[in-house]
Amino acid sequence: MNIASRFQFLQEIENKPFFISIALFFFFALFGYEIVRPASSAILNTEYGAGGLPYAWIGTTILLPILVYAYNRCISIWGFRKVFAVVLWSIIITPLIFWYLLKLYPKYTSIALYIWKDIYILIVLEQTWALCNTTYNPKQAKALYGVLAASGCLGAIGGNYFVMCLSDHLTSIDLTLFNTIIYAICLLFFYFHSNLKQRNVSKREKTAYSQDGGFQILIQFKHLLMLFIVIAMIQVIVSLVDYQLNYFIKQQIVEQERTGYFAQLYFIINILAFVIQLVLANFIITHAGIRTTHIAIPLVSLIPILISAFLPHILLLSISFISLKSLDYSLFRVVKEMLYIPYPEEVQYKAKGVIDMFAYRGAKVLSSALILFLEQTISNRSLMISLIFYLIIICFVVWVSLISQIASEYLRKAQHQE
Repeated sequence: MNIASRFQFLQEIENKPFFISIALFFFFALFGYEIVRPASSAILNTEYGAGGLPYAWIGTTILLPILVYAYNRCISIWGFRKVFAVVLWSIIITPLIFWYLLKLYPKYTSIALYIWKDIYILIVLEQTWALCNTTYNPKQAKALYGVLAASGCLGAIGGNYFVMCLSDHLTSIDLTLFNTIIYAICLLFFYFHSNLKQRNVSKREKTAYSQDGGFQILIQFKHLLMLFIVIAMIQVIVSLVDYQLNYFIKQQIVEQERTGYFAQLYFIINILAFVIQLVLANFIITHAGIRTTHIAIPLVSLIPILISAFLPHILLLSISFISLKSLDYSLFRVVKEMLYIPYPEEVQYKAKGVIDMFAYRGAKVLSSALILFLEQTISNRSLMISLIFYLIIICFVVWVSLISQIASEYLRKAQHQE
């Protein structure tokens, strides 16, 4: 399906206001996040350097399972719509609190800000994708998910450009305040499309959620447990590359330019992700298939990482990070979300809470432990870099071996839904 035929398909879909509202929600959610992300990274880097990342990741890992458990329990009691609205309201208010505390206690607050932005974006994006997965079937997902993800990428590009324009005029702390305005807009779109979704569900029999948590559901479905491991391996890879990149940034880029550098980095990532989503994703999925696409993503991502392993430099590590993250945000996002569609609604909301929230950030505690262990035991920096790249290759091997089995199971289940 080319771009013209895809947009023709969009004109024929049912409930267009719902789709447009979801697309705009993704746009503004990622616009706001890409303001906070480079600002929080620069603030943390200024206070701690690269050494602050492992502690921020550990803090995220400690808080995330507690929040995921509480979130799933709240959904069981009050339902997705009410709980998610509370989450959005908290995102609107929290930047005001951080803005005040950063001026008084910058060291501790910088870690808290970094942890907060890591957690809130996972809840917002993964639960919105769960809403999409319970709305569209596999055939619709192939045509629509690339457009939805591209809308998010476009918002991220806008947020990056916004920071690049204002980083010389406003401090990183002040930039975080814009997230309050952006997420107030997100809240309006959420109320709009959730009302449309609720009306649609009311015409059918509503599903009563059990009291089972996400971890219990995960144990019941072997392939979802395997997906949990895959996501964890990907995040270990990203974390290790991110750590090395932060080390070079601290050494080679002055403090005033770090927010701009982080913004430029993610600007390139989101531009590439947008192009892949809009131009290549549907073509690749249609012609290569879900299983081949899933296997190809880690193999392609590994190439620049292997090059930077032999030639460690800020430019090569930036290219490795850009290639890995751009594929993660674009092609992998679409084919990963499609893996959830054959499962029941409750499984999607709750299992995603564990897989895409906990695994995404929880795996970073493993990265943190590895980095801290290597820092304490190996004084030779070049040897430490070599060992880290060996660990990355092991993670890639696990990723490829498991994702091929998961994709095969998806194809078997999807045949009964199309």
